[in-house]
Amino acid sequence: TTETRLFTGFIIGASVHFLSFSMKYYLFMMFLVIFYFSILFILMFFGHRKELKLIEEQENRL
Repeated sequence: TTETRLFTGFIIGASVHFLSFSMKYYLFMMFLVIFYFSILFILMFFGHRKELKLIEEQENRL
């Protein structure tokens, strides 16, 4: 939902803001952000495929 997306965006933004003051953890921070968005896009991709299959099945029933 939109609320959860805004909440996770706020959490990531706040984390990046606080971690930007410490260059010691910059590489680790970038790895976590890339990992998070990779998982997010993979889940979105599979969700989209599932939704397309459901739409296709509904069209075939008619």
